[in-house]
Amino acid sequence: MEFVKKAAKIAPTNDGTWRYSEFYVLIRLSKNIEALQSLDNILKTTFLNEIDTINQIVTYNTICLKEDLNHIQSDFIIGAIIYKKLDLPLPAYEKLESFINACGDNENWKPLKVRAQQYLDEINKSIGIKVSTNSRLSLLVQGAGALVFLQFYYTPNSAFLFL
Repeated sequence: MEFVKKAAKIAPTNDGTWRYSEFYVLIRLSKNIEALQSLDNILKTTFLNEIDTINQIVTYNTICLKEDLNHIQSDFIIGAIIYKKLDLPLPAYEKLESFINACGDNENWKPLKVRAQQYLDEINKSIGIKVSTNSRLSLLVQGAGALVFLQFYYTPNSAFLFL
């Protein structure tokens, strides 16, 4: 963490790369509430060539997940960044949902899990997904200038799609 603090002091005012390092290190240190504050600061700012930093973060965390499936924080990091910074809700949804499923009831992950669920709820609302208690998933899809209403009925062993 000392390195991140030094980087913050010497970084030009228009370079927020160090914030991403801070975010990652705080998660690795299990300081998840502070990590979320760091994430919020990342989301409030932009800087020149930030896309390069984001690409490096996504690549690094993807490699971490391939090498160690227990590196579940990488799913959260990728999901949160690609949703909030790149506005890619569908790929982010997969990563955030994977994180929630992997962390289970582990109290250490609770702050990140709550935030991940918040993001999933936002995505569900923005793309028109509604889950009802009778095992029906409704989705309003707009494409090629037309609206299509899809309903998925599912049970633990099967799923059905109705247009």
